[in-house]
Amino acid sequence: MVERLTPDQLVRGSNPLAPAIFYRLNVMALRYIDIYRIPVKNFVRRGKKYLTMNQVQELLTGTIEVEEKLDGKRVQMPLEGYTLFKEDCKRAHTVHYMTLPAWKICFDVWDNDCERFLSREEKVDALEILGIPMAPMLFWGEIKTLQPLIDLIGSPSAFGAERIEGIVIKNPEKQLFGKIVDPLFDQEVDDSEHHIRRPYEMNRLTITGEYVNV
Repeated sequence: MVERLTPDQLVRGSNPLAPAIFYRLNVMALRYIDIYRIPVKNFVRRGKKYLTMNQVQELLTGTIEVEEKLDGKRVQMPLEGYTLFKEDCKRAHTVHYMTLPAWKICFDVWDNDCERFLSREEKVDALEILGIPMAPMLFWGEIKTLQPLIDLIGSPSAFGAERIEGIVIKNPEKQLFGKIVDPLFDQEVDDSEHHIRRPYEMNRLTITGEYVNV
């Protein structure tokens, strides 16, 4: 069932399609936004939060950026006026990466002064010179339907996994976000123990073409 947001939610900033808003947990910390799923036939699961179709249409209007959704633990760090949000992929969850460029991969950058997320181009300018790896880019441009996004589900990961966990769709001009998760990984989570209760297993890091497990 698609969740419809109340006027009170819009005021409090929990609307995933309102301009990106952070709750300040304390003077030093920011919490990342809650990105809702895009409802796709056969992909909808009970208990998850979904955008309405009107919200999806708004998200997809204009130029969008689509990045690989990474399977790890969310962490953040300050960097010269920015807040970097990264996925710590050292421990394997449901996706097993074989060629990570680093344990922590940046998926979003918040400009503390302008109070907005950077576009992909801006992220490259800010992070590439520092050697900070970013979530793989899968698509950039405009689309008319959801089908090109659905077709990306099941693609191999740029980091050596057989399948990506899903995709994150971003409209940087409007500061809008959505995601699609591969239903196979939802099912795997349902059918297996949570990764915290399973034996500790690491993903793999690749340096100059060689796998290391450190």
